[in-house]
This record gives sequence, structure tokens and C-alpha cells, in this order.
Amino acid sequence: MALHPDAEKYRQALAAGDHTGAAGILMAAHSGPYSSALIDQFHEVSRMTRDQLSAPADLEPVRARNIGVVNNVYVNGGGS
Repeated sequence: MALHPDAEKYRQALAAGDHTGAAGILMAAHSGPYSSALIDQFHEVSRMTRDQLSAPADLEPVRARNIGVVNNVYVNGGGS
């Protein structure tokens, strides 16, 4: 299955053992508009075996569809 370009970058980072880079990709994806399809692909990648992570990428990545958009809003305060 072809992955969204961000999910593919995440897969490649995990395959290379770059967990810091992989975490940065996840943080960037979570700090913008929310795409549940993209997050599903991240979860799918995180369940891959070492062989699946190291396999060549599909030639034509597909864009994950935005099923719903949620903007994360952080409020300072609200408890001790």
C-alpha cells in the first residue's frame, strides 16, 4: 500500500533507526490540521516488522484524506 508522504518519511526514519527524527515527524503531523487517515497510517507503520520497514517504498504515494479537521487549542492554566 502506498503511504502518505509524511507516513513514508516516518517509515524511513524508523527503518534507519532514527527515532528522534521519527518523533519529530509525528509531532509535526500533530501540530497542524488533524487528519485521522494520516494518523491511522502512522499507527500502521508503527506496527510494521523490520522487514516491512526496510522494504522499498511504493512508487506512487497517496494523500491521506482529511475526514475531519480539528485544531488543537491549548489553554494556559485551568488547574493546579
